[in-house]
Amino acid sequence: RSSVRRFVFRGEAYVVDPDGGRVRVRGPGVRYPPDVRLYVDGVGAVERPPLLLAHHKRAGVLSSVADGRGRDHLGRELPARYRGRYHPVGRLDMDTTGLILFSSNGKLTDRLLSGPVEREYAAVVEGSVDESVLRRTVEKEGVETATGRHFGTVLEVSEGAWDEERGEGEAEAADEDLPGEDGPRRIFIRNGRIVDQKKKIAAKRTEEDVPAFLRITTVRLVVREGKHRMVRRMLANVGHPVLRLHRLRHGIVSLDDLEEGGFREEISLNVESWVQRLLSSSAKV
Repeated sequence: RSSVRRFVFRGEAYVVDPDGGRVRVRGPGVRYPPDVRLYVDGVGAVERPPLLLAHHKRAGVLSSVADGRGRDHLGRELPARYRGRYHPVGRLDMDTTGLILFSSNGKLTDRLLSGPVEREYAAVVEGSVDESVLRRTVEKEGVETATGRHFGTVLEVSEGAWDEERGEGEAEAADEDLPGEDGPRRIFIRNGRIVDQKKKIAAKRTEEDVPAFLRITTVRLVVREGKHRMVRRMLANVGHPVLRLHRLRHGIVSLDDLEEGGFREEISLNVESWVQRLLSSSAKV
């Protein structure tokens, strides 16, 4: 009790209402509505199931909670203590990795999927990308796809793969004649070098020797819609098909250092306030 008094005296005990407003706790005689949450020193003081879970999806896992064909799916990944209460927020392609949210609230799920909520991706694409052309096309002109014209924000363009230390730098490219070989061989690029797929050894070439059409580039971009395969369609339609796609962020929830296949309860004050703003808003934001 004395510890609680110290937190109250220092102004470190407060409640957050459904609109995201923060109110300092004044003392034991003040009553608060039942839909607020109490925080002490920045941590939720009353345990209750979070509305959101973050999950680091692996490649080869379906974004569904069941599959009649025996394939890996998110229902198998979800720990038993969460099953029956949480569902995936949208989908990622089977080969797409990274952040996918789980929600226990249907209204929140609708807000996250239907509103203009940012999604950030890292895409490893074919070819050497002209950043100015990509920015003009994606940000100002928009990219026409089968689902309409879509826009995004390009954050960064860099040569090579997004995370070469984890093997993300390997990307299959087109056939080409390698020096000293009889005819073309299927090759790919590893860490900026051409690799002979048959011999599994790197050809002695510098990155400058790699033809532009055989290079790979990482593009970090943000979109505000979750249309089916939208990022892949956008980049393919500007001449850079996606080799690998990884989601880094959905709204204010980032993947950060969440391990592959892992789950994290989103109980921070920032996320809680953001969630409450989404739920209380009359518009889909």
